[in-house]
Amino acid sequence: MERLTAYARPLEFPNEHLRAASADVLFCDACNHTLTWTRKDTVSDHVKSKKHKLSKQTWAEKKRQADRAAMVQSTITQAFGSKNSRDEFIQDFLLSALAGGLSLTVTDTFRPFLNKWCSQAGALPTVSAIRKTHLDAVYTQHQKGLKDKIRGKPINLVFDESCDAMDRSVLNIIGGE
Repeated sequence: MERLTAYARPLEFPNEHLRAASADVLFCDACNHTLTWTRKDTVSDHVKSKKHKLSKQTWAEKKRQADRAAMVQSTITQAFGSKNSRDEFIQDFLLSALAGGLSLTVTDTFRPFLNKWCSQAGALPTVSAIRKTHLDAVYTQHQKGLKDKIRGKPINLVFDESCDAMDRSVLNIIGGE
């Protein structure tokens, strides 16, 4: 004859939040205490008790709240990941445009093309929004790259004043070795 262990009791009482903590310990998750598992009627009496029924409802509600909180946390994590991805796309696009000598107005010119061929094109803001929120970070990154490139080397500079697309004065600086 097989020896009965605490692992067998939860199978006899499904959906009652019982689990075997070890071969000799039966635990009720709803009530948060151990039970004598050797006699089936002792476990049955516990499952039928008012305390267990109330604890079971409370435990189920807490589990639903914890599941909801985990879902919200997951959504927040995805949103931040999405925002970081969007910001990275915008910075990469601007760095590429600036490296090619294009002005910021290229974003409006390229928008139809990007919407057709790029899944993140909707993330690309208008020129004014770029100036307000993204240009400082891109400028700082670009400036750091230039400093790293010319550090310790002799350079020649040519300064030229011209106008941009909105007829504002712009100082163009051309450097070379």
